[in-house]
Amino acid sequence: MTSLNKDNGWLMIDNRAAGGKLLENHTMSCSHCGGVVVLNPQRIRARAYCRSCDHYICDDCANVASQATYKHMSFAELSDKVRSGKCVIIGGTPSSPILKEL
Repeated sequence: MTSLNKDNGWLMIDNRAAGGKLLENHTMSCSHCGGVVVLNPQRIRARAYCRSCDHYICDDCANVASQATYKHMSFAELSDKVRSGKCVIIGGTPSSPILKEL
């Protein structure tokens, strides 16, 4: 399994008992914000890819990463910083958190 596919999952929503449909789709974890993206099998444009961490990222994180002031930080790195007590998240979005050094 390649690193690009190792964080993939599967979503199944079964609403048949309520007269609905059965929905089954692949999912992907964004390595920048930690969010889960339900993959649209009909999507034509390419998925965003981060060369720094060798993973696919969500569209929101791709937009933030394309800005000139962007500093690369994966969700795992952010999580390690917060858990160590070196910083706290004081605002922003999952794609672009605002950190305060302690």
